[in-house]
Amino acid sequence: MIDLNHKSTLFKGIALLLFVMGGFFLFQLWTLLFLFIQGLSLDSTIQNDLTDRLEYRHLLLLQVISHVFVLILPSWLWCKVFGIKDISIYNIPIKWNTLSICLLILLASFPLVGLSAKLNQLIPLPDVFRIAEDKVAEMMEKILNTNGLIDQMILFITIAVIPAIGEEWMFRGIIQNIFKNINNQVWFFVGISAIIFSAFHFQFEGFIPRFILGVVLGLIYHYTKNLVYPMILHFVFNGSQILILFVTGKDWMEEQNTISPIGWLDWTTGVFSVFIIVGLFEQLKKFKTTE
Repeated sequence: MIDLNHKSTLFKGIALLLFVMGGFFLFQLWTLLFLFIQGLSLDSTIQNDLTDRLEYRHLLLLQVISHVFVLILPSWLWCKVFGIKDISIYNIPIKWNTLSICLLILLASFPLVGLSAKLNQLIPLPDVFRIAEDKVAEMMEKILNTNGLIDQMILFITIAVIPAIGEEWMFRGIIQNIFKNINNQVWFFVGISAIIFSAFHFQFEGFIPRFILGVVLGLIYHYTKNLVYPMILHFVFNGSQILILFVTGKDWMEEQNTISPIGWLDWTTGVFSVFIIVGLFEQLKKFKTTE
């Protein structure tokens, strides 16, 4: 027998799913209208055609609109409907000491994320997933083809700022709390929300590293009780990749997509980073209990 609290949680979860589906439907309508304005036929709604026939600025615009309709709007509406004015995103000041520890945790996770990315590349994918990965890679290559400072600023906002707000609001602020109400074991609600977060991107060659990032961000949100911290870290993670791309060019992106052997240095730094991350989280928990 499910108790009333779980029934309420289930209802909230179903409502969130419906809001997301509604947002996705609105995004599809907006995309069709946009294609009509651009003078493109309906067959251009196929992802491959969109990549070939739209300019990269148009693809960036679609990326922004998709986050607004599928993540930000449903999250805002969900909070409005259920009268949730505070999901630890408002009225909580940033503590610089806490932020510094969180940034160190993110930095320490880079070797582990890198190792998991190489391990993920070794997992064979079905053809349908492989084709989807190729389409996403093709679209991302065109999106990242920026010219000039203004284009780079637009790209930075699209890839670093907006996803940090929308994805953390949805996956940590709402979904993680929904599963926490079902089972308050940390491994459960952080792990489930991280799995959903990673699967949402539909890029299975990066599923494991994105899952690890989701776990790190979920734990930081859990221990700080402030959604702004994972938002900042998400922004830093995505933003650092964009900055590296600006400096090194497309060669870095191609290198990331190339399967490379896992050496002893990868294993050493990856395992060592786990101990550092655990130690830093212990420090974060102690620091928060003394505030």
